[in-house]
Amino acid sequence: MAFEKRLEIYTAWASRLSSIATEYYEAPGQRNFEAEIGDAELPFEEGKQMNLDSIGYLKVLLLKFRVEHTAVYLVGSVACGKLVNDVESKIIDACRAITDLQSYLVGWGESCPGPNVESVFEVIKSAASLFSGRDPWEREAIAGDFYGAAHWYHREMTGHFAFAGIDMALNDLCAKAAGQPLYNLFGGLRRGAVDYFCYLAYGSAEEVAVQAKDGVAAGYSVFYIKVGIDFASECEIIAALREAIGPDRKIRIDANGSWTVNEAIRNLAEFDRYRIDFAEQPVWPEPIQNMIEVRARQPVAICANEGLWRLCDVHEVIKRRVADTLCFSSNWVGSLAEFHRLSWAAHREGLTVCRHTHGELGLMAAASHHICLTLPNLVDGNQQVAAMMADDIIHQSLPIATGPTWGIPDGVGLGVEVDVDKLSKYHELYRERGQFLPYQPDMFASPREAPRNLST
Repeated sequence: MAFEKRLEIYTAWASRLSSIATEYYEAPGQRNFEAEIGDAELPFEEGKQMNLDSIGYLKVLLLKFRVEHTAVYLVGSVACGKLVNDVESKIIDACRAITDLQSYLVGWGESCPGPNVESVFEVIKSAASLFSGRDPWEREAIAGDFYGAAHWYHREMTGHFAFAGIDMALNDLCAKAAGQPLYNLFGGLRRGAVDYFCYLAYGSAEEVAVQAKDGVAAGYSVFYIKVGIDFASECEIIAALREAIGPDRKIRIDANGSWTVNEAIRNLAEFDRYRIDFAEQPVWPEPIQNMIEVRARQPVAICANEGLWRLCDVHEVIKRRVADTLCFSSNWVGSLAEFHRLSWAAHREGLTVCRHTHGELGLMAAASHHICLTLPNLVDGNQQVAAMMADDIIHQSLPIATGPTWGIPDGVGLGVEVDVDKLSKYHELYRERGQFLPYQPDMFASPREAPRNLST
């Protein structure tokens, strides 16, 4: 069958499916959606003559199901994968019905929200046309068009948060099509497991010590806590923490850039008596010379976090050896490939990498974990929030929900399976309550009132 005829059939099928999905959303319960999806399938007699293995078209569904995140789901055939239609759907039933078709693979992506999830979703919607007629294996070209032709280099940080989910879905889809775990798309394993940290909630010395002892019992060897609010109290907290975990486990502190250069030098010299493994972002990242000076004038190792928001920033931190460790992820540089490349660039300069968390769900956690397994310069005690989450949108329980170690995932692609019912449940909760914001109204007040620390 001629190419034009095949394209006409696929396009007509995709358009019909989109129409059914839209009508179902507007009048749920009044249509037999799954039956109509069945009626809308490609004509199988015709399909067999078309040799589906050689056709390989993809259809994109951007499904607006959000908890704190915007997720991108690419639904495509098992063949080589050209996009023929872009559809935005708002109903979970579309995803469930389509993924039941054995001739389809699904690539899952999660875009973490930053300050506002709606802004990230709008970016993703604006990028839908970039996929038309594209091969998902052309991930670098698609990224180039997103930042270049679509002008997201003008708003690079927001663009990174959005595109990271699209890129993840493309990588998941390609890995599944190749029958490989995601880490094999990035050079294969360099380690058999990744170690993750124990996050300690800010509190009194006694409260932190209790949390730390629980972490020791759970097997953690790296403990992380925020500082930069009340130095005198924090000295007591860190002393109690060291006593609770013993002499060999690691303490990491994060000031979120809240100190001046002089404060950082003096405070870190004082904290060093407790054998701090590294201090994350003791001063604000701009100007960059401030971090360089702090690193040079006191003994505690320095980790850069804020300030790794653009590719050029990461390159500058590496080139000028601003920090001993870089704490970042694909969310801050836009793609798994950029995270991988920049981590290797840091390795060649003798620097290490710590995987940063963004309050993600299981999809982003899994994608980041695959990349971590491929890195030669990964530290122990990488960041995670799975141990703090009440639930997730995947069927599996992540190993790091209950302990510090995550080994080699089974299966292909991301190696996790999305629980569509949970996705639907939390989508409805989102529609009812709205998004979870990283701030609350009572955090803001006039300077005439009692000061509030907003840095953490």
